[in-house]
Amino acid sequence: MTTRDLAEAYLEIARRRLDLLAALRAQQAWDDVVRFAQEAVELALKAFLRHVGVDPPKAHDVAAALREAASRLPEPAASRCEEFARTSSALAASRGPAFYGDEAAGIPPSRLFGATEADRAEALARSVVEAVGGIVGK
Repeated sequence: MTTRDLAEAYLEIARRRLDLLAALRAQQAWDDVVRFAQEAVELALKAFLRHVGVDPPKAHDVAAALREAASRLPEPAASRCEEFARTSSALAASRGPAFYGDEAAGIPPSRLFGATEADRAEALARSVVEAVGGIVGK
């Protein structure tokens, strides 16, 4: 499998994660919307990194790799790196709580997130997946 094949596969998986959000919204599973939005962003950004020749880190937050790659990339990819990095970090910070809740306080994930957080996460994810799709070209 080539780097391009992997990039396209990651992008397709990211799009499938976005497709699941409507069903999760219907169930008012706001924590799951946040988690799946984060996964979509992570996969899309790993597709982006692969597309530009960077082996993505085996981490949920790829902000450092994006920032490091920015100076070596042509436009329009370079100008998107900082925006992508901020989104990656913001959603990666929500990943654990969206899955585990606040264990120390005994608060389940379903009580940590509401429609507002879900709306924000979904909007960020859709923006990143769409932008990466325009760059990767599939």
